[in-house]
Amino acid sequence: MSGICGIVHWGGAPVDREDVARMARAAAHRAVDGCEVVATQNVGFAHLAHGLTAHARSARQPLADSGDLLLLTADVRLDNRDELRRLLAPARNAGPPEPGDADLLLLAYRRWGTDCLRHLLGDFAFAVYDRKQHRLFAARDAMAMRPFYYRAEPERTLFASEVKQILAAPGVPARIFDPAVAAHLAGEFGRLDWTFYEGIAQLPPAHALIVDRSGARTTRYWEIDPERRLVYRRRDEYVEHFRELFVGAVAARIGSGEGVGVFLSGGMDSGCIASTAAWLARGPGSVVAPIRAYSFAFEETPECDERAISDRLVRHCTLPVTYVPVESAGVFDYVEHGPDRDEPFVGVYQKPIEDTLRAARTQGLGLMLSGARGDLMVGPWVRDYLPLVRAGRLRDLWEEVMGHRRWGGASLPGIVSRYVLRPGWMALRRRLRRRTGDSANGGSGPPWIRPDFAERAGVADHRATTEADAAIGGYSRAARYRAVFEPLQMRGMVWSDRTYARYGIDFADPWSDRRIATFVLAAPQHVIAHPGCVPKQLAREVMRGIMPDEIRRDSTKIVPYPLYRRALEVTGTVTVESLLSASRVAARGYVDERVLTDHYASIRGGGRDHPAFWAALTLEMWLRRYWS
Repeated sequence: MSGICGIVHWGGAPVDREDVARMARAAAHRAVDGCEVVATQNVGFAHLAHGLTAHARSARQPLADSGDLLLLTADVRLDNRDELRRLLAPARNAGPPEPGDADLLLLAYRRWGTDCLRHLLGDFAFAVYDRKQHRLFAARDAMAMRPFYYRAEPERTLFASEVKQILAAPGVPARIFDPAVAAHLAGEFGRLDWTFYEGIAQLPPAHALIVDRSGARTTRYWEIDPERRLVYRRRDEYVEHFRELFVGAVAARIGSGEGVGVFLSGGMDSGCIASTAAWLARGPGSVVAPIRAYSFAFEETPECDERAISDRLVRHCTLPVTYVPVESAGVFDYVEHGPDRDEPFVGVYQKPIEDTLRAARTQGLGLMLSGARGDLMVGPWVRDYLPLVRAGRLRDLWEEVMGHRRWGGASLPGIVSRYVLRPGWMALRRRLRRRTGDSANGGSGPPWIRPDFAERAGVADHRATTEADAAIGGYSRAARYRAVFEPLQMRGMVWSDRTYARYGIDFADPWSDRRIATFVLAAPQHVIAHPGCVPKQLAREVMRGIMPDEIRRDSTKIVPYPLYRRALEVTGTVTVESLLSASRVAARGYVDERVLTDHYASIRGGGRDHPAFWAALTLEMWLRRYWS
């Protein structure tokens, strides 16, 4: 949750230290442990410190090497620091005796240059100015856990952890980028390098940025190996392998830091994290910090409450727990809990999340764990054969069905009936019942998007670029890859990092570990999503001996949709009607206000709400708050 920012002048003009300091102040919430600004000649870097662990505290940034030829600022947590210490031992003679993660990062760049990324494992976003090469080198981790934005001008380059820091620099215009707005309204979330501001780009995950006098260019430095396969003879071998990875991921994120919390629901994703953390803390000679649980308390919509499961885990692990009351009206409390200036993307349950973070900070916590990607990594939802039938990919279909039959014990007629014929019939019914309004804007999304805006923003041209495009073979593997790395999830990680940072809290998700992603995409999907068994069977098997058997059996996630629906129909109607009346989204020509208000009237009458309706509301919130 540390922050970084900086300016490089390519014409040799000196950087004004105050310009960098102004960028840093725009994200002052990240400077829990102070801010340092270094401006020398044509370069100015800042580091906003949040030193949760000893590894982070040991390095005071920005860092320069002994000859002042390199200058680094980084938001970094390395998982392979012991390996790096061994590899870089000869180069550490002049460095600190116990190098922190930033120290190791600088040493790695000094030894391997831009190839250092092949040796880094963890969550990071960093920038190095190489005075000898006259270039800026930056990179971002593969799982999008640390944000990095930049603006490349002919005579200068600016970079930062948040967009608002770049907007704070002198001479940076604030203009809305229409393609990002159109993608947001369509629920497609746009390209990974887009932001909502013209001229400001986001460095995509697993990418590096090099800028010099000739311009800026990005390269991808890591990707899932499509040819890699894990083939074990026994299922237990997969379980043991995954268990080792998951326990290591939890331990790496908790470390020896103090004040660690976990969002605990009744599902397996957060339950695995809490159980593993408590199990590690009880181990002999453990240096793992104890954790505190935070659970939502649904009083007005008790059907959403998961404490019947989570409380059993709390008692077993003897965890201190804080219950956060969830108020239905708070779904639309956008004045206090609305979108950030960076973008209109905001979660439906933003208020209870922020209430939790506020409580955690008051209780002295500095790190919150979340199971954000658990469902994507080990969820059972990839079982879908209809696209293979449509594409005529009969060989792939045969392999998938035979694997399903072998691992799940289901009959061939049963598989065909449940996973081919039934989905085919449902798809046909959806096509027959589809409202003609969805095609009024050229198939660019919900019916309220104005066709002229969709055409001007080039929605159709960019739609195909929003999906991940690795050459992953097999339908199930490709489906899981797209889910793990889709733009929605990548933007969700940035939203979490930024939201948590506003409360001085670091964000970490053990499920968002690159090694876990590599495993689930190399193992047979019939092992990950075990057909015929309860959801997340692999996770339940991994937790044997760590989580009580009855909790492993009963654990289930409840989606709190009734809370949102109740807000739409009862508790938040005044706010929604206000947002839809004389709306900015209509005034700017983005949507047809009549169509949008008609849709809301249908919702209040008991009709279904379009998935993109929330996106239209959050865009209106954003425009009112920052563009009025």
